[in-house]
Amino acid sequence: MREEGIPTNEEAAAAISRAVQKLSRIDHFLDKEDLKNVMSNVLKSIAEKEWSMPAFGDLDEMSQLWVSATFQSIPISDQSATRQFVNTKQSPKIGVDGSPLQPPPQLLREFSPSSSFSLSDVNSFDVGIVDRWDFLPTTMTHDQLVMACYCMFNDIGVISEFGLDSNNLIQFITSVKANYRPNPYHNWMHAIDVFQVIYMLLKHTTLREYLQPVDTLILMLGSLCHDLDHPGLNNVYQVNSQSALALLYNDASVLENHHASLAFQLLSKSENNVIGHFPQQLQQEIRKFMISEVLATDMIKHFDLVTMFTSHLSSGKPTFSKESKEDRQLLLEYFLHSADISNLIRPLQISRIWSDLLFEEYLQQGDEEKKNGLPVSPYMDRNSTDQIRMSINFVDFIGLPLFGAISKAFPEIKFFMDRLKENRAFWAERKSLQSPSIAPSVVFTLF
Repeated sequence: MREEGIPTNEEAAAAISRAVQKLSRIDHFLDKEDLKNVMSNVLKSIAEKEWSMPAFGDLDEMSQLWVSATFQSIPISDQSATRQFVNTKQSPKIGVDGSPLQPPPQLLREFSPSSSFSLSDVNSFDVGIVDRWDFLPTTMTHDQLVMACYCMFNDIGVISEFGLDSNNLIQFITSVKANYRPNPYHNWMHAIDVFQVIYMLLKHTTLREYLQPVDTLILMLGSLCHDLDHPGLNNVYQVNSQSALALLYNDASVLENHHASLAFQLLSKSENNVIGHFPQQLQQEIRKFMISEVLATDMIKHFDLVTMFTSHLSSGKPTFSKESKEDRQLLLEYFLHSADISNLIRPLQISRIWSDLLFEEYLQQGDEEKKNGLPVSPYMDRNSTDQIRMSINFVDFIGLPLFGAISKAFPEIKFFMDRLKENRAFWAERKSLQSPSIAPSVVFTLF
């Protein structure tokens, strides 16, 4: 009879195998002592079931396809499992002259300066409206959210600390709002939702103790801009269609490069340039870290990012250091990526709303893929999708390792894991009621 907490031989072998795979990707970042510490802690870490990841082989065929295409950047057409899920008879509609299916990137959208509130209104704004983990931006108008966004900048203290011009900041926020498209999910509401999570993390955790003051501003600006001009069609679609953006960015983090580029195009305009008065060296540092954190929201970087973060926690180092640029960059990237998929840790009713909106956008992409003769991405075919199964897999394969690690490093948000488990339990219950003889369908209920 084995002692409680001691893995079986099979469990230990599997844990070591996973550890070696992880270390093979990040060993060049570690010295010998760090490597020793990682190895001595890895079994203990993986034994903490809250942030261990299920084996890839445990997933069903469609889910394996989804992971490979979304998180490992393996083209759908290169995967043998695609035949039953995609239309292979049609070829992408690329013009005879080689012109791309997608139109060229849009110019920055013009907008009318916001006149819906004045700076005097800020003093009367109740910050309690946004200072809560059950915040839902869809309860406010777009213009109200501009004021709420300004007030969050103000409440964190970056306006006074960095001498930001209030009118510039309002113009910048309004310009950002104008450059989000009215997609079901990747829109201005999503941008504010992610921004608000960053606000909460900065205000209610010890994160700022491990960052330089300017990192707070970088994180807030990056979260607001992280999905600028998202077309509602993901990187897989961009690459498969050889869109103008895919051609521009050579198929690498296509949308994330576009978002970051537009952010600095906005900041280059004098009326928006909230950092124009900073020394040139500081502006360059802001640009470097902001681009890095936005690019880290590309889901193909998820596993490497989680590996680096968990390895840091297991390395025996006391914690993160604000004097280390590497530590600061890792924190900025990890927290923005976490905020980007934080719908998983919202209360169930709110989490369901975001799940339904995301799936509507997925199905619209599937429609476009069929229309244009492209491979239909996993879970995006209206005739065979399964919101329940994908939601469970997303929690198990993505959410638990990601939020398990962050709650271990910052115990004050350990309740994230409770929320995650509650939301998973909802989907698991739905799955148990699902008839195996009927093709699952998505019902969009926006409460």
